[in-house]
Amino acid sequence: MMTHTSGRKSIGALHDARTARVQRLTQTAGAIALCLLAGHARAKVAVSSPDPLQQPDLAPVEVKAAPSHAPVELVRKGQARAVVYVAPPAVTNQRGQAFETLLGELVEVIELSTGARLPMVEEMPGPEQPAIVIGDCAAARAAGIAADALPYEGFVVKTEPNRVFLVGSTKELPYTKERAELKTDGHAPDGWPRFYGNEGDAWAVADFLERFVGVRWYWPTETLGRSIVKTESLAVPPAHYRDAPVFRYREHWPWPEDPRNVRGHGSRWFDRQSPELPLPEGVERLGSHLYLLRHGTSWPYRIQVHSMPHNREERLLGSEELKNFMLDTAEEYWEGGEKPWFVTPDSLHVSFRDRLPGPQDFVPELGEMVRGGPRTAATVPMAIFLADLCQAVKDRWPDKKVVYLAYQNYTLAPKLAGGRGAQVQFPDNLELMMMNTDGMGGMKDPKRRSWNMRNIGAWSEMLGGRKFTIYDYSCFPMGWTHAPIQFPHMAQEFLLKNREYIEGSFIDGYFFPNWARTVPSMYVWMKSLWNPAIDVDALLDAWCARMFGAAADTVGRLLQLMVKRWEEPLSGLYHDGRLRAAYFSATWPPEVVAEMRRLRRQALAEMAGDETASKRFEYWMFSFDAFLEEAEVAWEQAGVIPEKKITAFAFDELDPPAAGEVREFTEGWFEDAPKWPYKNEILVDVPAGTDVTALRPTIEFLGAEVAPAPGKPQDFTRPVTYTVTCAKGYVKQYAVRVY
Repeated sequence: MMTHTSGRKSIGALHDARTARVQRLTQTAGAIALCLLAGHARAKVAVSSPDPLQQPDLAPVEVKAAPSHAPVELVRKGQARAVVYVAPPAVTNQRGQAFETLLGELVEVIELSTGARLPMVEEMPGPEQPAIVIGDCAAARAAGIAADALPYEGFVVKTEPNRVFLVGSTKELPYTKERAELKTDGHAPDGWPRFYGNEGDAWAVADFLERFVGVRWYWPTETLGRSIVKTESLAVPPAHYRDAPVFRYREHWPWPEDPRNVRGHGSRWFDRQSPELPLPEGVERLGSHLYLLRHGTSWPYRIQVHSMPHNREERLLGSEELKNFMLDTAEEYWEGGEKPWFVTPDSLHVSFRDRLPGPQDFVPELGEMVRGGPRTAATVPMAIFLADLCQAVKDRWPDKKVVYLAYQNYTLAPKLAGGRGAQVQFPDNLELMMMNTDGMGGMKDPKRRSWNMRNIGAWSEMLGGRKFTIYDYSCFPMGWTHAPIQFPHMAQEFLLKNREYIEGSFIDGYFFPNWARTVPSMYVWMKSLWNPAIDVDALLDAWCARMFGAAADTVGRLLQLMVKRWEEPLSGLYHDGRLRAAYFSATWPPEVVAEMRRLRRQALAEMAGDETASKRFEYWMFSFDAFLEEAEVAWEQAGVIPEKKITAFAFDELDPPAAGEVREFTEGWFEDAPKWPYKNEILVDVPAGTDVTALRPTIEFLGAEVAPAPGKPQDFTRPVTYTVTCAKGYVKQYAVRVY
């Protein structure tokens, strides 16, 4: 496993390491990866690598001894050889929308890759007919696949002569009967996990498509986010492996249905100024994307947020009135009454409304205990009330649960608060979802990270070592800035360190453009929720190679710089909910932003003529210009004077291109310096006979702007003055002389 060290290496060292990784990726990834890195040339047979189970950008799987037989031929020279048979579901909640989406992807991706559409059949084909067989059936059991013994959401991929078996777990989920009895008109009821299902069949299809057909799903747009490998023929070598998610709870919100709603909750206070997300033509749906990243859950508890039936006049927190109201209402529902918002068939839910509870919300005895910081003030009184409620539920209904969201100013584990908090003991019927403060990106601040890690360990101890879930955010601090927030290694490391404590995360996104802005970090986060033992750097390299064609290396260096700047620890993250100007300037100083601008210009030039790569790049960088404007404001507020100079000047339109020599004046540098008013000059030699009356220069510079503008035709029969201006209005002038 690779250890993240970007904060301790120079950019040059990181670039050298990345280049070596790309070379290893090229050498080991076989036919598919080679054709990707070569620009999507057509391969003869797509078996994805000499060993499809060892692809560097995919998570490791449990490899079993494979049977010996000829490769199973699915497509030969654009003609379908195999069929697809889907066995009937063996149990309730075995398949849902994820399976429907991925079954469609199976047929569509193979057709886009090979030109052949595999037919679906309703009966198991004969032994001489090559087939993909999905789900538990007699043939799969005869091949030695015991679906009922697989863990939740687990699956097996195994080949036999003329057969590729994709079989998921049929283990019955908790509360299947209770959920089936609810009338939910196709939607998950409040307080139950959405997309709850034992989706092993779906994940078997997803894994097969990635490893053997070579597809990747990076973004929630079909046009730009799906990487397809072109091939004439497709055969599956002997294989036998199994896998299951490390974290059973993997849910991201929002779940976009309408591609026109690309702003998501654009009225939210932190997204009102978000630039519009460029949406490519022809994109018809966005919603299926998260299923393709194995978004889902077999964990039976999900908090119904803001669910407390608290009333200041009648039912204060900690009062017998509130406790009895909750117990009596739950009993009425469990005996056949209408469903209240804070009760589900298995549990009571405790989550205060979306504000900080204060002393006035508690009975006087507990109200006196409301003290401390923004994450701790109500910890102790809420814990005392919660422990009492849990015990009352356990006494009356030993099989019921209390689901609690540690949120707002009661996020801290009570034992860390000391005093009465250290004395609190919870019965074993408490199921916890803990707020991960500041979001994953916010843990750039080492103090916030340390606080969160300590809190997670303390909650686990108070729960007797039982696992719980995290309520996390992908929009913080992105909601406060247009700057690129990239944290792929942080996401992986957080999940690796906490896998013994947590069962996964609900990731609250609030607004949809963050999917474009945080890819590939968001992709890494979702992949790590399936299995954090991934090679993040190999994954990032593959993303660049697949998505940006000839500009892959340049985009890789730009991404690498973004990751390094954000993952570099720095304390003092926020002030009144926003990034401090000094903090912003320390993370993105002028010289770093200038390098980012240069790499963006270079990448755009390298992918010129590649419409798909250019659109992908636009989609990813859609807020970059707003970030540049924001940087200048932050530098002004922080008193940072950006460096101003021209770093490169050339006439690229000439054949061959003519590059200038930039000469920065220093006292005594050349003899006639006092005679030259500008003291800085750029000398350009052009071929004899060149018309110099309307040359258009390409200029790279540090600063806010340069005038005359790059690309603007100029008459260079006499020296032309170019002026670079920085954010605070300081200028530097150059005399450009063309010979």
